[in-house]
Amino acid sequence: MLNSRFHLIWQYCLPQHGLSRLLGKLANCRWPWFKNALIKWFIQHYRVDMSIAEITDIAKYPHFNAFFTRTVLPSARPIVQGENTVACPVDGFVSQMGSIGEQQILQAKGFDYDLIKLLGGDEQRALPFHNGSFATLYL
Repeated sequence: MLNSRFHLIWQYCLPQHGLSRLLGKLANCRWPWFKNALIKWFIQHYRVDMSIAEITDIAKYPHFNAFFTRTVLPSARPIVQGENTVACPVDGFVSQMGSIGEQQILQAKGFDYDLIKLLGGDEQRALPFHNGSFATLYL
């Protein structure tokens, strides 16, 4: 837990809006040498299984965002059927899970969030989640 908090500290020392704009521009960059290198690095670093992608040739992705939101083969992610089942809409892993209290906070990325604030300040929207459970998925 301490290691993950330390890992996030540097992000709070940087100008968030400027950093977000810069990363958005890089993710949408169409320079083939840059976006291909970024995609290759991502595939190797996160061990992405490209055999399940509809488009396996990284050169065919116009930018990193297109790669990141790539379509997988229908057979790769069959949707679980039946009652009392949960389907995950993304490739990722559960990094946090726990209970949500009525006025308690929801923990994500090592920080606590007020449930009502997390849902845009709408108390009615938050009601169904009181005393429920949560899971934070790390993409």
